[in-house]
Amino acid sequence: MTSTRRRIVPALSLASLALTTVIGTAGAAEAAPKRIISACYNVDTGRIRVVESIADCRPAESHIRWKRGGKNAQQGARGPKGVAGPMGPMGPAGPQGATGATGTPGAAGAPGAPGAIGPVGATGPAGATGATGPAGDTGAAGATGATGPAGDTGATGATGPAGTAQPSYGYARAANGTNLSPGGANTVSFGMYTNAGDVSVESDHIAVTSGVYQVTLSLRSESTNTAIWWVDTSSDYTAWMGSQLSFPAAASPSAAVTSSVTFVANVVTEGIFRPRYVSGSQANFRDIQLTVVKLGDIPTPG
Repeated sequence: MTSTRRRIVPALSLASLALTTVIGTAGAAEAAPKRIISACYNVDTGRIRVVESIADCRPAESHIRWKRGGKNAQQGARGPKGVAGPMGPMGPAGPQGATGATGTPGAAGAPGAPGAIGPVGATGPAGATGATGPAGDTGAAGATGATGPAGDTGATGATGPAGTAQPSYGYARAANGTNLSPGGANTVSFGMYTNAGDVSVESDHIAVTSGVYQVTLSLRSESTNTAIWWVDTSSDYTAWMGSQLSFPAAASPSAAVTSSVTFVANVVTEGIFRPRYVSGSQANFRDIQLTVVKLGDIPTPG
């Protein structure tokens, strides 16, 4: 590197002479030329540039100065133009500059118009109906089961009590029950009766002794309202179980409604059976009949 610089320095001296002449010529028309001329030159290429001060030299450059001639020096003739030196190599790339600030986002574009709705596709043809499957085979009838053996003959039951030689019964009838009202003395007086055995007929009831009895009450209602009868026990307004007889309303008094009820009653010691009108409105009743038949004695417990 030292030898290279030594070769370049004389070249700078020759070139500087020409440069000095140029500067001096140009400056003569304007002002007195400087006596000291400063220049910087590239130490590798020899490229030179005149500066105001050697402080303006760059890191890859060195400097040189010329002192112009004395007060009476004469300007020499301009030398020939020097050959231009070769272009120096490209200097190294400078450092990357700082990233610029992020720009403001642009305004959102207007939404595009919706596309047209496509046409509805055609309905496909209906599929063919599948064939009906064959009917299943009928199962074979099961074999008839064998007849079971006959059961053993049951033991003979105990002999029942001897029946009474004469039946006990009672029958009573009232042809008319006129203007009867429910409540109060709402019973009838029998105008015809018959009886036998342990059953006796009184004026408005049939009295019995201990036993099991079948009782039937029947009559015709001319009431145009519904009506209810029953058969009293020995206690007035206390009905024998199952003895209630209900009548629908008759269409007219002349269109009487006929009905009856039959029940079984157990009488422990003695008792009575009395027909009683218990619900409805004042009305006429026809052919009121009460029949009592003894079925037997009450079974002895155990």
